[in-house]
Amino acid sequence: MPKKKIKILLINFFIIILALEILSRIFFYNEYSENKGNYLHQPDRNIKFKIEKLYENSETEIIFKTDNLGGIVNKVDEQKFINYEIIALGGSTLESALVQYGHRWNDITNFNIKNFGKSRLRSAHNIVNLEYILRKNKKIKTVFIMDSVNNFHYFLTNKSSLNELDSSQIKNKILKNFYLISIFYNAIKKNNYKYFYEIQKKIFESKENITDKEINYFWKQNSKKLLILEEQILKNYLLIADRYQVELIFILQPHGYNKSYTQNKNDLRTNFLIENKKLNDEQSSKLIDKYYKNLINIYSKQKIVFFNAELCINKKNLYDIFYDRYHFTKKGSKVFANCMDNFIKNHNLKKGI
Repeated sequence: MPKKKIKILLINFFIIILALEILSRIFFYNEYSENKGNYLHQPDRNIKFKIEKLYENSETEIIFKTDNLGGIVNKVDEQKFINYEIIALGGSTLESALVQYGHRWNDITNFNIKNFGKSRLRSAHNIVNLEYILRKNKKIKTVFIMDSVNNFHYFLTNKSSLNELDSSQIKNKILKNFYLISIFYNAIKKNNYKYFYEIQKKIFESKENITDKEINYFWKQNSKKLLILEEQILKNYLLIADRYQVELIFILQPHGYNKSYTQNKNDLRTNFLIENKKLNDEQSSKLIDKYYKNLINIYSKQKIVFFNAELCINKKNLYDIFYDRYHFTKKGSKVFANCMDNFIKNHNLKKGI
């Protein structure tokens, strides 16, 4: 094809894209454009995700509003959490997105807790969100944090500072500024969310298995660095807590890494990766136990209040509690709510509940 024709085609292509972008800005409401200082992360509200059944008695269609952080995107939604005295920040386990609204752990606890859990969020993101929330709501007295597993995942993959915001922030900037891309992105997610899991699983299964010797070497070389990074994160959290006079309670996240766990036939989640090599369940269980031991030592040394939710979960019935390694079924959400209730009853929160 002559160069002149190629040039004309490219010009026409860019003109069409520009026109569609302009039309999208006129007729399409892009919620990603509403970043008001908090970490912008999938603020889609009132979206129903179609998903094939992941576990027994699960729904095939989930109301995946993700308004947890959407609640601090604009002034209207800020009214949703303005009166909460107890909040919780963390990742997808805390969010419990694949449990229907009304049945998530925070919906059924005996205490009024606002859940700001959000998929993939680590301490770097939650620290930004926490300060944003506390600036908006002066009534908050107690903050639960459950993001240690996401920190651990990120460290195993990147071995870099846990205080850094990752590349997903770049993705959010693209979604914020290019409306046309946002339309296609949301359309794909609404089709069948299971596709995202399937792609992730296929990539994971193609990885080489790691040996116990390689894991031990990695831990010997990197455990001290991880310990220092976690201490830095804790310091940042405590500075915010002191500034706003709130109590922080760290939750050691429950998980399904256990010999008694019967893998769900639809389990599409993956295990840890080290040096691009995959760990099995037993290896992951041993490694996360070492990590939790380090965290407990940090909390104990600095007299930080923590709740070991991992010990609250009955390891004999993991299939009923998790639909994969981390995420709660409807029953699991109820079990975790009971764990939270029992902890709060036995702990004198700052407000004196």
